[in-house]
Amino acid sequence: MMNDFLFEYSKILAAIGEDDYSDNFDPESLGFEYHSPNTLKSTVKVCLQRLGIRIGRNRTVPQTPDNNYMLKGLEFARPHLEHLSWIYSRLGDDESRELLVLLTAYRAVGYRKIKLPLSNPDYWSLKRRIASLPHGSEEIDVNFHGWKLHRRDLRALGYPIDVFSSKYAFMETFVQQQYRCLLANGSIECSVGDVVIDAGGCYGDTALYFAEKTGPTGKVVVFEFLPDNLKILYRNLDLNPDLKPRIQVLERPVWSESNQELFIHGNGPAAVVSSVASPDNSESVRTMRIDEIVETKKLDKVDFIKMDIEGAEPEALKGAETVIKQFAPKLAITVYHSFSHFWELPHLIHNFNSDYKFYLRHFTIHAGESVLFAAVE
Repeated sequence: MMNDFLFEYSKILAAIGEDDYSDNFDPESLGFEYHSPNTLKSTVKVCLQRLGIRIGRNRTVPQTPDNNYMLKGLEFARPHLEHLSWIYSRLGDDESRELLVLLTAYRAVGYRKIKLPLSNPDYWSLKRRIASLPHGSEEIDVNFHGWKLHRRDLRALGYPIDVFSSKYAFMETFVQQQYRCLLANGSIECSVGDVVIDAGGCYGDTALYFAEKTGPTGKVVVFEFLPDNLKILYRNLDLNPDLKPRIQVLERPVWSESNQELFIHGNGPAAVVSSVASPDNSESVRTMRIDEIVETKKLDKVDFIKMDIEGAEPEALKGAETVIKQFAPKLAITVYHSFSHFWELPHLIHNFNSDYKFYLRHFTIHAGESVLFAAVE
């Protein structure tokens, strides 16, 4: 499959023309550009020789030696080609494989040259419609990228939920349903009666989404450790007394080991934990493994795991090894925080349980919100 990934990736690079997509960026959203390397170590000829010019079934890499974007793109992918080809070969549908190729090119040459699938008139129309929906006048300033949380009644959209949410999280969680993967013959999502782990609960909107989807017989265990986030999370739970009993909050970050002291860096949705204290913040928290919930008999099964924890996903997955082996839960794990997570996380999951099949979906026009879905079929 190495040649298949390289061939498709090279076609994307060769097709880059003089177009400058200056409108392919939403300054209001939490988007950002991945720049290509500042220096290039080889010419296109050398790069292609290292990669292999011939592509299976007598196909050849499109020859555009004067295209600087071809050079940038190949130089960006070359150190990771074996890993990219590995995950490409294990993705379960064409949509996933095409996304991997496009997202790699986007990170290599940037938004001015590559448009992701959602960058279309329908997406912008949806954003305008979401922005125009009525909301309560009360406002919570979370001191993060200018975000303001407003109270929103979601019944008109089919959710019996009242929630303080930003318009971006509201759109991605409840409208686009970014933790649901639609497939040709079904879907990967939480179902009625499921036990769900929500790692990275933030303000509680995803926990409420899962609680509504799993129904009265379901249960959602949400991990969130940041005090400011927890205040809003508990307020959102209080707004939804029918859903609140289905949700258990654990005020800990998930990690590979329990009771490890880690220090908090940042705030809001971007808060992370590290073993090193920040110069301006020495506040610390104690970690918890997902496996510990089962070991202490707090849960007798796990059906679905969602993770969006600002780059800590590899450590958290290591702490869920037993759960993954024993219960084979459906997984929705964000991989956009580090490019290497596109292959490192499925490698980890595959090593725990080789029966998983992988899918990739993406929910913005920027580099953020790439979600790896995995399920045993």
